[in-house]
Amino acid sequence: MTFFDRTEAGRALATAVRAVVRADEDLVVLALPRGGVPVAAEIARALRAPLDTMIVRKIGLPGRPEYAMGALAEGRPPILDEVTIRRAGVRAECLTEAIRRAETELARAVRTFRAGRVAPELTGRVVLIVDDGVATGATVRVAVDCARARGARRVGIAVPVAPRSVLRQLAALADDVLCVDASDDFVAVSQAYAHFEQLSDRQVVAVLESIPTRSPGRTQAG
Repeated sequence: MTFFDRTEAGRALATAVRAVVRADEDLVVLALPRGGVPVAAEIARALRAPLDTMIVRKIGLPGRPEYAMGALAEGRPPILDEVTIRRAGVRAECLTEAIRRAETELARAVRTFRAGRVAPELTGRVVLIVDDGVATGATVRVAVDCARARGARRVGIAVPVAPRSVLRQLAALADDVLCVDASDDFVAVSQAYAHFEQLSDRQVVAVLESIPTRSPGRTQAG
């Protein structure tokens, strides 16, 4: 399956989410910036749910920054893929530097996408974590860990495209895992889209501000 863009993927995913999430649940949709924001916006519109962000940053392998050897989320320690680190022979000093870079990027993203707001209160709520696709699942794993640590009652994952093997792993972590196009011969998230351009910070902020139900009041530090 090929989606025209992230908006079309979000609309397709919203249909799947409606079948699982009840309208009366205290739901908050949390997008993983940047690419997850336009996808999550369509779900939030369809369900009339508040939209916010879960700021997560990938810790990339030295020389292969697109390939995750871990990830971290705001207010949480890094989650590392020890198998990947060992197989790639990553030295301790290289790992430390990669984590430092990810922490710097995370802090910048929090300033940009939160604009002075603190993270939404998640205690007792149903949280749906949304991205534009999953490859290794590293960033989604740390997002689930963060949501549970912040008191979410139920945590779901919704993505348009992902490899079946990774979805099986995520199913052990989340209460619900929804995917429109699960593949056994997955290559890259970008291959599921006709248009998969890099989003600017300004574009992401504009999408977030376009959702009138974006939750402004219930907040929690970290």
